[in-house]
Amino acid sequence: EIAALRAEIHGAQMPPSVAEALAAVGDDAPPLLRLAALMPSLAAWDRRQPPRTRIDRAKLIISQLPLALAQPPAPGMPGGPGMAGRLLGWVPGSTASDWEVEALNRVLNACAEHELNASTFAARVVASTGADLFASVLSALCSLSGPIHGGACDRIEAMFAELESGARVDECLAVFTRDHRLPPGFGHAIYPDGDPRAALLRQVAQSIAKRRGRRLFETAFRVEGAVSKRERLRPNLDFYLTVCVRMLGFPRAMPAAIFAIGRASGWIAHALEQYSDNRLIRPRMRYRGAPLRHWE
Repeated sequence: EIAALRAEIHGAQMPPSVAEALAAVGDDAPPLLRLAALMPSLAAWDRRQPPRTRIDRAKLIISQLPLALAQPPAPGMPGGPGMAGRLLGWVPGSTASDWEVEALNRVLNACAEHELNASTFAARVVASTGADLFASVLSALCSLSGPIHGGACDRIEAMFAELESGARVDECLAVFTRDHRLPPGFGHAIYPDGDPRAALLRQVAQSIAKRRGRRLFETAFRVEGAVSKRERLRPNLDFYLTVCVRMLGFPRAMPAAIFAIGRASGWIAHALEQYSDNRLIRPRMRYRGAPLRHWE
């Protein structure tokens, strides 16, 4: 079954109408925006196809997400997937080595599921209305556009850019302390003793460093040590996710999109679970305003 699933995903092609919709969005659009734009165009295309099961729709979504990040060839240049497609080993024509595929698989697995965070809850609420998987995944992707949930990777990349331009670690961290902000990629409410996903991805980053150079990994390790000493905080998933994705050669703004591709399997699993024993998710609010008044 696994082999058949891999073959089905590997052989996926993007429908022309979906490719046209993404072309209208523009190659320079942020990766998360391209993923979000994929969903309504894919849903519109699917409506014109023979009916398919939810599981088949799930496989369709999973197979199309990485294709949305593979940059098309420039005019006059030979075809083939771009940087994202090359490293995401299931994309046809990939030249990724086995160790690259294994490292990225570990990253995707670490991202796949984490209970009811904002994006997963959004996906589950939408699924509870009976909306399809396209709408459910789109709602989750939209929640990642907010800086509080999906913006940590961008802030981590900005911090590394400052360090690469010559800033010292203590100078960068002093800015966060002055502004009463936590260093990006550190601390997690659920894991006061450290995020186990970060520990896993630290090992992945270390293995990548043996083949790609140690500069970024050593910088990350210095930042981790300095934050631990200053703030008594440990890294969370976002920190070493960003390190791994950048060390694998992806451009800036890709770590959050790689997170979304990994988490999409979790969003879909939650939606399928919601469908199987559904009840509309409708929380209540407690009014704490002025006392009740009657209109005359």
